[in-house]
Amino acid sequence: MELVSVLKTIGLLTLFGNIARKIDTEFLRGYAKLSLNVKNPESILQTLQKQKISIRQTEKT
Repeated sequence: MELVSVLKTIGLLTLFGNIARKIDTEFLRGYAKLSLNVKNPESILQTLQKQKISIRQTEKT
């Protein structure tokens, strides 16, 4: 269930995220831990990367 929550978060941030915000694994790790109460977000993010789920990174311009 935690994996699904993180995956939904990635999708929503990709669709509706502010272009000025940097979305990367560090941001997602903190968000999952604090907001979604995911106990081990590192392993979930590794699993998603192994499944070729890309995490879009944007840089503030």
